[in-house]
Amino acid sequence: MFTRHIKVLCWPTLLSLLMLAGCSTAASHNSAAVRSDRQQLWSLATQAADHTLTATEAIAATDTLCGHYVTFARLQSMAGDEGHMGASSAKQAWHSCLLAVVADAAGRHIMALGLLYKSVGLMPREPAFNDLLLRELLTAGQYRHAVALARQAIKSGQFGDEAWRWLALAYATQDRTVKALSVVSQGLGHYSKSRALLTLQIAIEQSRHDVAAQKRSVMQFIRQFPKDRKGYLDMIDLAEQASAPAVANYFRASYLRRFPKDDLSRIFKIETQTFPPILSIMRSKMQALQRRRPQSKLVLVGLCQIEGRLHNISAQARLLNAYLLRYGDQLDVARQYMQTLLAEHKSALAAKTLMQWSLRHPEWVSWQLFCAQSLIELKQIQQGDSVLKALVGRCPHSSAAIEALAYRLQIEKHPAAAVQLMQRFMNQYGTTVPRLLVLTDLYFQAHQTKKAVQTQLRVLSIMPANAEVNNDLGYTWADQGVHLARAKAMILRAIRNYPFDAASRDSLGWVLYKQGHPHHSLVELLKAIELPGGQNPDGLNHFAIVLNHIGNTPHALVVWGLALRLLAQKQHLGALAGHDLRLRSAIKREMKTARLFEKIRQHQQERSM
Repeated sequence: MFTRHIKVLCWPTLLSLLMLAGCSTAASHNSAAVRSDRQQLWSLATQAADHTLTATEAIAATDTLCGHYVTFARLQSMAGDEGHMGASSAKQAWHSCLLAVVADAAGRHIMALGLLYKSVGLMPREPAFNDLLLRELLTAGQYRHAVALARQAIKSGQFGDEAWRWLALAYATQDRTVKALSVVSQGLGHYSKSRALLTLQIAIEQSRHDVAAQKRSVMQFIRQFPKDRKGYLDMIDLAEQASAPAVANYFRASYLRRFPKDDLSRIFKIETQTFPPILSIMRSKMQALQRRRPQSKLVLVGLCQIEGRLHNISAQARLLNAYLLRYGDQLDVARQYMQTLLAEHKSALAAKTLMQWSLRHPEWVSWQLFCAQSLIELKQIQQGDSVLKALVGRCPHSSAAIEALAYRLQIEKHPAAAVQLMQRFMNQYGTTVPRLLVLTDLYFQAHQTKKAVQTQLRVLSIMPANAEVNNDLGYTWADQGVHLARAKAMILRAIRNYPFDAASRDSLGWVLYKQGHPHHSLVELLKAIELPGGQNPDGLNHFAIVLNHIGNTPHALVVWGLALRLLAQKQHLGALAGHDLRLRSAIKREMKTARLFEKIRQHQQERSM
């Protein structure tokens, strides 16, 4: 099935949003540890209520306290109220809020919602409580309640631009990007210098691949915040996450002009330089700077990047290892270190290092998933699966861990077990749209199309504007030749919110072809091919089929040939999946039939002459 491949806005769960990098504590179940946890939680709530700690600091400290490995039993133990019944309403509100952070970490979203509603009831004007409540409502899929909460906040006038950001966020999470941008525009009308609203506007426009609108917003941001270092860095991160290197480089260049003597400017100069002699001079300067400032993290990063650009893999590996030893484990640095080991053909050392790393942070979900997936990529299947299964045993509440294990079961040709695992997890920890989408994918992989369609319809009952499901289900029906009018309406709904998405545009062309409008179909299919990511085997196959249908067989054969070359490239990279194999066979059959009919047509023309 030709699925939608765009970078949609992915709003993290409450815990992942607040998580401190590298912070973890081992869970303890003895009574002394339970009392200690409870006392620390009340201490944090007291400090937050007394304004000794800011909201961000209190929440981050709670995240550190509960760690990544949170059991339901531990959550219950931390919720004890003995000796605190006489606490002030502010302290009780903060205690409930911080417990909600722990509940979210334990996968208990309904409990987290109840605790946050209690906090908001006790302190309705506290922005942190409202912000967390809105995000938890979105995580739990209660979109109408999230929109109502944001509208009430706007009406109260107590939260400024934050209330407008909440409402835009609620719509954007539902893939209602047009409505979200409208809300942002209204918010900027009231708060023209709102950094939060401008940042959200750029993020939404990047998700829509709306380059022109994105450029306008970027220029508006530069004009509004010309001296904001953090703003530039946020824009660079945002552009890289959305795979927009041109935008990221624009902000790097702007940062260089604005802050030429900043340490980060040195890094940006390295990232934009490709001439080896100049890089060698930069390396000498950075080495001299490192001798003067041996504790500088940015100098070490700069040296790593220079060695990488000069293709000195061994030196880069040594520097990356030194970084991990000095500053602790960080995922992005660990990934780079693995890449250098593989570039040096040190697969055995890479596998050994990954196993050692997996033992260092048994409760850190992202770290364990990285270790497991890297081991599997190194063909160390047994070790990778053992790390993954151990993680699921320790963190049964983790969606990411369960989903990774489900996909492993599917790959190992146990599709029924994969579906059952996901269903059990949802029965215990609740149904959300992202989990339903994973279940849909597992059904399709297991060739249970009827159940997959039923699950997609269930998603649309919760989130009617979900662009991925509207496109996928619309395409499925179009491909089957059923419900064509409804399929077209669904695909158009997806295009309305993501007008520059190649997959949705291709689906529209395909449904028009199925409705008997080949010439209109060609227009849409050509638009899809011209969009970013549009030149893929599926889209080219559709274009060739329609070309052949209207009698332009020579051009159709050329397009099919291009599709086969793209599939051959995927095969060379080892990325050919089952769908690709079926597509390749279908294209070859189509080409064989088209050539035969073309010969017959030419023979008939010769006879008529």
